Amino acid sequence: HRDGRILLGLLSVSLVSTPEGEPRFFISQIVDITERKKAEEHLRKSEERYRSIFENVQDVYYETSIEGLILEVSPSIKMISNGQYLPADLIGLSMYDFYTSEEERNTLISILKEQQRVTDFEVTLKNKDGSVIPCAISAKLWFDFQGRPEKIIGSMHNISKRKKAEEAIRLSENRLKRAELAARSGNWELHLDTKLMIGSEGAQKLYGVNSEQFEYEIIKNIPLPEYRQELDAALIDLMEENKPYDVEFKINTFDTGEIKDIHSVAVYDKEKRILFGVIQDITDRKRAEEEIRKLNEELEQRVIERTGQLQLVNRELEAFSYSVSHDLRAPLRALDGFANILLQDFSPSLDTEAKRLLNIIIENANKMGYLIDDLLSFSKIGRIEIRFSIIDMQGMANAAYMEIATGIDKEQIDFRLQNLPGAVGDPALIRQVWLNLISNAIKYSSRKSDRIIEVGYISEDSETTYYVKDNGAGYNMEDSGKLFGVFQRLHTQKEFDGTGVGLAIVQRIVLRHNGRVWAEGKENEGATFYFSLPFRQLE
Repeated sequence: HRDGRILLGLLSVSLVSTPEGEPRFFISQIVDITERKKAEEHLRKSEERYRSIFENVQDVYYETSIEGLILEVSPSIKMISNGQYLPADLIGLSMYDFYTSEEERNTLISILKEQQRVTDFEVTLKNKDGSVIPCAISAKLWFDFQGRPEKIIGSMHNISKRKKAEEAIRLSENRLKRAELAARSGNWELHLDTKLMIGSEGAQKLYGVNSEQFEYEIIKNIPLPEYRQELDAALIDLMEENKPYDVEFKINTFDTGEIKDIHSVAVYDKEKRILFGVIQDITDRKRAEEEIRKLNEELEQRVIERTGQLQLVNRELEAFSYSVSHDLRAPLRALDGFANILLQDFSPSLDTEAKRLLNIIIENANKMGYLIDDLLSFSKIGRIEIRFSIIDMQGMANAAYMEIATGIDKEQIDFRLQNLPGAVGDPALIRQVWLNLISNAIKYSSRKSDRIIEVGYISEDSETTYYVKDNGAGYNMEDSGKLFGVFQRLHTQKEFDGTGVGLAIVQRIVLRHNGRVWAEGKENEGATFYFSLPFRQLE
């Protein structure tokens, strides 16, 4: 151009000749096509950008004929199909052959015909290996310049992760729903600015409302009137002073008017001005607590009554003990004394049978005296006040053996005493335990030629167990239940002397120390008697 601009032109030239065919001149025309070339360049660049997007975008872009034949598909089909399809594999195939559901295909076609476009329509497509690909499709009809449908263009993307997330949320919500129903609980939230209130299915069921009725104006009136002021105060304390909201109240359900006990806790999001809460039906718990309270009152009354009865029985037992101690001892002393007088003063005039009978009287009077002493000891144990102190168990066990064993016993018995740890207990009572157990071991091993008595211990976390073991007569383990009963004897009087009260005394003493007592044995092979004392700190 004369002003220096460069123009693009389209040159057309024609040759004009004479009738004889001789050339005379040229006719030429130049058309300025600068703007057209700019438009073509713009179109070219747009095509390049479209192709770049088409080939690199993660979503799959496609074009099909009106009948659904695939005309073009972006390379991202390889990614969405996990490498099983390339674009060249799909050109000319029917898009609809890849749908797993005929209903989905027909619905998509119907929407396109009616609305000419569809957005995020979820379908399930078949992969080459038979697996399925959940996808969301967006598509629209493309019309030619005459307004006739020419083709379908669209996009799709794999929504597997979204479907998994949705399924996880659905499962979580179902678990929460089941948990709430099982626990008879629910949750709610209240948006303070809008008064929008939302409640879970469990909360709706507890209040007796449906989802539409779960509104602030309805819910606030469900608690009984006498609780409403307390609940409002608790909410104010939560929002203004961040005090814990943990309340119990009664409600009148919206649908049936049933009275329920409710426990509720809540938190407050100050920035969003939203209250979140959890409620639980504690009606059954409240009823159980009330029943327990009533039972405790009845039990307390029964304890008072039984205590009075026991006190009366104890007084009667004390009276009986006094009677035994004084009234029975006097006749026994008389029997023993008169029998001895007859033997001593009238012995020459008595025959052998008379003397034998008098000796039996004296022997049985003495046995009765021992029995009375044991019974009195047994009855006193329950009333004696225990005085705890540190006990030298090894020294006490050795002293008990030296006191009971006769000279002959000491010569015959292999007495094995371990280095026993000390204990805390009442020395007088524990001494009685050692005396009774070691006495039994000496007595029941008396018919053995190689008599062995072992005294040892077993230390555990919370207690120490002491034992006395002998190799004497033993007993049948089937009779273990009789060992610690009053007057329960596993051997006859002819076999071994005794009153049948000694082990009962041992058990009562150990139990008063919060300990345990038990035994193991085998006939003709011996027995082991154990008693445990808990570790105790002296105050």
